[in-house]
Amino acid sequence: MDFKKDRIFVWDKDAYCRIFYSEITWLEASRNYCCIHLLDHSKILVANPLQTFENTLPGDRFKRVHRGHMINLEHVDRLRGNTIYIGKLEIPLGQPYRERFLACFDFLGSVKGLHK
Repeated sequence: MDFKKDRIFVWDKDAYCRIFYSEITWLEASRNYCCIHLLDHSKILVANPLQTFENTLPGDRFKRVHRGHMINLEHVDRLRGNTIYIGKLEIPLGQPYRERFLACFDFLGSVKGLHK
């Protein structure tokens, strides 16, 4: 069984803790640290930059959407303009990441300028 398919271990205070990918809602950069936000609203601060997570987490589940944010696609609830909603949380969608992010979803109906 390949355990790397659905989980990662991260250092939290005094030990490596298992986190299932499905539990991660989004990640937030803070210089050379990254804050992992979980479904239960808890957070884990890790001494790695966001780039490390971008290179480690599976690209079919996680996308960088801003220079300071990476999200779990599974938890996206709404898109409006350049804003991604995960529940009530609003995460900005940066222009350099827009096309690659929108390509992850199918859209029905049309809204002027959505894919531009």
